[in-house]
This record gives sequence, structure tokens and C-alpha cells, in this order.
Amino acid sequence: MYPLLDGSMSDRTITVTIPAEQDGTFAKANVMAAITGASQRMFTFSNVSGLISFEVKRDDLTKVIIRSNDGSPIAGSQSLTFDENGAVSGVEYAEGGSPEITVALNGPGTYYVATMMNVEMKAGFGMRFFKGEEPLLQGPVRLGRLQDEVSLL
Repeated sequence: MYPLLDGSMSDRTITVTIPAEQDGTFAKANVMAAITGASQRMFTFSNVSGLISFEVKRDDLTKVIIRSNDGSPIAGSQSLTFDENGAVSGVEYAEGGSPEITVALNGPGTYYVATMMNVEMKAGFGMRFFKGEEPLLQGPVRLGRLQDEVSLL
């Protein structure tokens, strides 16, 4: 598994916890895993998380809280089953997941957030930006391939 997160492996199932507090770096948000048999010499990594990206242009923001609008969990423990070809064939979510992820901000730049795999967030998600501990309201935010108004929490 890359990057190494809190998780375990049993037979063809990997259990991994997507943290509710993240630092926004791509290296830690791009969660991948691979399973291969003992006789195989090659393997392919598969994404085992969702990925949100956003850009911050201000240098005075300290964190952002991302929350699913319908309260569905986006962080927590998930178990992924792999088929004989090494592809993800099933996902189960543990009880007690969080509908929020807090991302520490460190100045302007592009930030990346891992979410649990295959979470649809049918009602969308909101973002609340903070300056210190004070929440700020913000207008349109570019979210990866999407350009849309973001609901504020």
C-alpha cells in the first residue's frame, strides 16, 4: 500500500483508514494498493480512495473543512477486496466514518484530499475555510475538473 496508512491485509482484502485530518499533499492523498500472487513478478497499483483537489490563492488561510452535504461518511475505515487479476472487486465501509475531513493549509497552492473509495456525495459537499480559528466565507472555488459554486458550511 502507498502511502503507508493505518491498515491491514487478510487474504485478498485490504482494510485501510482514510484519515479525517490530512495535510493536503498529493503524495499522502493518492492512496494506492496492489496485490499479487507469490509466483507473479509484476503487479499493478490500483487507487483505493477518492481524490478531491482545490487551489488556495490566499496566504492567511490555516485550514479547510470539507463536509458531505448529506452527512455521508467520507473518512474512515474501508475494506477493499481484490479479484485474481489484482483489481478492486468490492468495497465495504465500517461503521463510525466521518462526514468531515479537515485539511491543514500552508499557504497558496494546490491541495489534495483523499476520501473513501466510491463515495458518491449525491448532495455534493461544502467547504469552510478558516483564518486561525475564525471561519471565513468564500465564493466560487475551482475543484479539480469542476467549476461550480461551493456550499459553505
